[in-house]
Amino acid sequence: MSDNTPPTHDDIVFPPGWEPGAPVPDDFVDEDLAGDSPLGRRVDFGRPILALLVAAFALWLASQYTLELRYAFSDREPLDLGRAEELREHPEHVRNGQYTLPSNRHVRIEAILERRAVADRHAFYKIVGAPIIRQQDDDAHHDARLFRDIPRAPTRGEESLQPTSHDAGRLVAFEDLPERYRAIASFYGEALGIHYCGVEPSLELQRFLDNRRETLRLRLTRELQREPTPEELDARLGRHARCQTGYMFFANQSPADLWYFPLLYLLFLLALGGSLLTLVRWGRETFRDA
Repeated sequence: MSDNTPPTHDDIVFPPGWEPGAPVPDDFVDEDLAGDSPLGRRVDFGRPILALLVAAFALWLASQYTLELRYAFSDREPLDLGRAEELREHPEHVRNGQYTLPSNRHVRIEAILERRAVADRHAFYKIVGAPIIRQQDDDAHHDARLFRDIPRAPTRGEESLQPTSHDAGRLVAFEDLPERYRAIASFYGEALGIHYCGVEPSLELQRFLDNRRETLRLRLTRELQREPTPEELDARLGRHARCQTGYMFFANQSPADLWYFPLLYLLFLLALGGSLLTLVRWGRETFRDA
């Protein structure tokens, strides 16, 4: 057979007893021809990518509900704050004109409610005398559009019709709440003309705050016969010179009601641990022969 003639099936010498389709014995491989494939080993990246996605999703979910987890392990005995209208008189609850109420705590508060609004299956009320919004289940089961009721203060003769409450529940500062509650704070902030800390003011509210500051600046200019300093303007504006700390009160929500959050976090940890174990096993299988 010449050098340019391709080999035929009859020219190939097979080991004794070997049948087509069976593994080739190691001693039948020519050492001069043996070596790594020029295409290299094929590495499967599907498993590590899926494990990383599962781990990232578990971490993201865990970060969204850390507040609820801490509340589930907090003191179940409610802290009695007394009447909402009298909170400003207690130095431990007010500092530098800002309310400093305990956040993410189980508390009891006596309050008069006004400015009702409806969203989804919940009713919201402004608590009179304190920057607190109360959330409760909507007993009327309204299916109207978001914030259907127009918030308003009671007119003359309606004061005795205002609902009151003396419930225990969960009190959380707006600054600590997740993004899904910011719409409630923004709605009441715009209705009351208050910029709550941690909540981006709407364009309408920002315009109202700017107009109020400009109106007061012009009034002080006439009174002082000169341009007022920023300190003088802030002193006259008082608590309206900066954002106000606001709170959400989840009525009748005790730490025991969130008993399932530790179980959810256990599932998050299991998912995270399984993902890390998958990455370790994949790394060992991929690089052990490298």
